[in-house]
Amino acid sequence: MSGHSSPRSANVSSRTTKIISITLILSLVLGSLVLLRVGNAQGLPAIKLEPKFINAKAGERFEIQIKVYGATFPNSEVYSWQVRLDFPIATFEVVPTIFYGPFMSAPRVGYWGLLLYNAPAGQMVVNVTEGSRFSVGQNVLIRDDLHSENNSIANIQGTKITLDTALAYSYSIAANAGCYPYPTLSIAGSISNTGTGTFGQTTNGPNPGAQGDGLLATIGFYLEQDVAAVLNINNIYTKIVNTLGTALGDDPGELEKQSAYSVQSGDITADGIISGNDLFSLGKDFNKCPIQTRSPTATSSPAPAWTGPTNAYKPDNLAASAATPPGKIQDYKTFGFPTAVWTGVGKVEVGLFARIGSGGDDQIRVSVSNDGGTNWSGTTATVSPTITAYSVMFWVDLTAAYGWTPAGVANIAVRIMSVQVGGVMTTVYVDWVAVRVTPTPTSSSAVSDVNRNGIVNGADLTSLAGQFGQQYGN
Repeated sequence: MSGHSSPRSANVSSRTTKIISITLILSLVLGSLVLLRVGNAQGLPAIKLEPKFINAKAGERFEIQIKVYGATFPNSEVYSWQVRLDFPIATFEVVPTIFYGPFMSAPRVGYWGLLLYNAPAGQMVVNVTEGSRFSVGQNVLIRDDLHSENNSIANIQGTKITLDTALAYSYSIAANAGCYPYPTLSIAGSISNTGTGTFGQTTNGPNPGAQGDGLLATIGFYLEQDVAAVLNINNIYTKIVNTLGTALGDDPGELEKQSAYSVQSGDITADGIISGNDLFSLGKDFNKCPIQTRSPTATSSPAPAWTGPTNAYKPDNLAASAATPPGKIQDYKTFGFPTAVWTGVGKVEVGLFARIGSGGDDQIRVSVSNDGGTNWSGTTATVSPTITAYSVMFWVDLTAAYGWTPAGVANIAVRIMSVQVGGVMTTVYVDWVAVRVTPTPTSSSAVSDVNRNGIVNGADLTSLAGQFGQQYGN
């Protein structure tokens, strides 16, 4: 999945050569149907990071999605894709796990899968237009305009496909019935906190490749500081590869590539420009307080303690952990909420970015204190991290633990304790302990508090006015 660049003077000829090659080969392979489609005008395919503008605050976790748009047969359907993501490590800290979307794993739809005859419910055979496109053991989708179901292939004889199980529904050629194979996928590359990462998916199966618009992947980030910065994919290593192995994007102008921009300082509406829309949003929130999410800066334990407790200060794939014996306790403190300007507290939540060892079913009990850990509320909550990778922030509502006041939140502490459920204690991991508080009066936007002092007031208006007209993005 490597890329290359061409000299600027060769851009036009290189692109032209690709188009000619694609047209000639497809003409030979797929005949007049392809010639007709090549003549149709096609838009430029695109890979984009969404949202384009990010309005998170420092100390918060957010996610970006990598999406593809306008993938069309025959030139830009996707058989393989690759993204190189570059980011400033002083501003963004990546949560290394990449969650791939459903776009590439969708069944391959082509004329060769159309049914030749109706297929009644209870039957184990479907007849397709071209059986050579299928293979024994392959998972398939059978569908028409009314029904759909998944199955797998037990045998193939010409156009006759025998399924592993009987059809649950009847399928009619009048309702565009077809049988379409699911592709197999392989994943390459990764991303880490080195400021760059190259990753993607390659698929196998009959042409055409994946088409249309869809989600390729989701990646989580932790924002280190409130500055404008770019999550950049605008390079030659971001590309898609079509059925014939021809890459789009390794030469300039072949593929639209839209990066994402962290613009949280003053761009309240996250539209890429500080304008009257931001002034209007700030005006709606004037003298109100935004919802705050904060991380701890101190930890202690009455023993036995968790291993690596400071690793839970932020989500960076370095975790606090607790194994045998159960009942290990760790306290987290000094969250630094700006409570002086609050008139009340509406909601208090604790979040754990957690996972469990393979095969485990153990839990984490969460307690809170409103006096810095001297005393603890009898109202607790339980987190069951049944997943083995960091992908979910488990939030628990502990508003009922106290009659919360701003002073109580200023002295909030969180205790986590490992709890054994089955016969053996499995290691539990916590990558981040966070507290989210909804103060009163509450603003409608998390970023109207431009200077982040806990209240939307004249100081935020002055700061926004000083940035008025500033634009972000490309």
